[in-house]
Amino acid sequence: MNLRKLLRSDRLAGKPSLAPAAPNLGRLATLAGAAVAIAGILVLIGWATGLHILTRVLSGLVTMKPNTALCFVLAGGALTLRERRGLLLSAAAVVCAVSALTLAEYLTGANLGMDQFLFHDSGDSHTVHLGRMAPMTAFCFLCASVALIALKARTYSLRLVGQIPALAIGVIGMVTLLGYAYGSSELYRLGYGTSMALHTGAAFMALGLGILFAHTDGLITDLASPGPGGHLARRLLPAAILVPAIAGWLHILGEDTDLFSAHLAAGLFVLAMILAFATVTWLTARTLDRADATRRQIETQLRNQAELMDQAHEALVVRTAEGEIQFWNSGAERLYGWSTTEALGQSLHVLLRTEGLSPDHEAQLERTGHFEGELIHTTRDGQRVNVESRKTAIQLDGGGILIMESNRDITARKQAEEALLQLNTELEQRIAAKTVELRQANEMLEQRVAERSAELRSANENLRASRLAALNLTDDAIAARRQAEQATVELRERIRRWRAWPSNEARPWNRWRTANSNCAWLRTLRILRFGISILVRE
Repeated sequence: MNLRKLLRSDRLAGKPSLAPAAPNLGRLATLAGAAVAIAGILVLIGWATGLHILTRVLSGLVTMKPNTALCFVLAGGALTLRERRGLLLSAAAVVCAVSALTLAEYLTGANLGMDQFLFHDSGDSHTVHLGRMAPMTAFCFLCASVALIALKARTYSLRLVGQIPALAIGVIGMVTLLGYAYGSSELYRLGYGTSMALHTGAAFMALGLGILFAHTDGLITDLASPGPGGHLARRLLPAAILVPAIAGWLHILGEDTDLFSAHLAAGLFVLAMILAFATVTWLTARTLDRADATRRQIETQLRNQAELMDQAHEALVVRTAEGEIQFWNSGAERLYGWSTTEALGQSLHVLLRTEGLSPDHEAQLERTGHFEGELIHTTRDGQRVNVESRKTAIQLDGGGILIMESNRDITARKQAEEALLQLNTELEQRIAAKTVELRQANEMLEQRVAERSAELRSANENLRASRLAALNLTDDAIAARRQAEQATVELRERIRRWRAWPSNEARPWNRWRTANSNCAWLRTLRILRFGISILVRE
């Protein structure tokens, strides 16, 4: 399916697009309301200060009555501040009451005393009832109040009904201006009643156009359209109104001043009309050609983009907000199995049995314009596939919504992730088991280390005790050695003395040894002497 045709589909848009022209027309409505309100204020100032240029514009013309100026202030203010519903309805109600009471005065012949309530009217040749607005003016205000109230209607039919009175007061205002321009009192005076003032007609024309432009649907839908028809209407309509009016005014001016005859005036009028409309037609045709060239260029770009989208590897789907499939590229055919002909017109979520959508998914998409997430779709052969979905909401000029989805198959990646997750789980389990084993081994090792430490402490204590005992024995041995050394020294001294005697026979020891040579204790003494001699040598 061609995406360019899809975006231009009237069925999706629901109504012609008004986006480019609507803001400008809305501003025109606000400016028109402000201008009408300012005109009414200036007239009230003129009545308060006595400036006739503000009340009648030109000398000899009919004045705008104070009640008329007050109603213009209320109606213009209500149109300017039309977004404030309470203010608009209140102002429209007051205008409706004043105009209805005025018409009642004309119909019944009564005087309710409100005509000169604000200011005193001295009267003129155009006024029948002092201070009272013209019956046509009262009728226009009654229509304006109905049109203003209809601005806040919730249905299209009521707004359309409200635009008809607005169109009527705009036409009446234009007729009044033409009557003053052509000098025809029949166009601005109803029977023998009070005439409508010049600036009253201009204000009614601005008020009617402002109310029409306040909503871009209804009677001015084609005028507000950005298409060729709306463009042509906006170019031709001002010319269709102004050119005949100006040409007719010049025609009458020429006849009144005897510049040319009636036949010449008619010929010049026709010639002016021909030249004016030929010029407008030529300028319009030139503009339409440029617009058409731009349109063809845009259509070519859209066609190229649509072909690129159709050849994309990913599945690209365009659907309405209700889910109806409007575009199905070749990538979607390969992924899901349905051909373009089979998929178009079906509900996307029903066809693919979408899983993983949140309940507020559509509301979030319309609010933010974007969505990204992972979904599960079911293909034609019943296989469930995981897709990475990106959705973008496209707001159409006519108020409709298109949603473009880009779905990429990530089933293999999800399977790999699941396998990796399973391996990770198994690895964690193995690590946990090894951790338990290591903890147990560590506990056993700590127990053995504690046992060895206890044994070492016991051996160390025994060794310390042995060392202390050995140190004590060493001290005893040192003391014994010192005693032995001292005894040796003493013995050596005695031996030296003995040897110093004159002969061995004279020595007491020798005599005692000769006498007791065979005694056992003598042998013991010899052994002791031998030991002492050894110690002496050491």
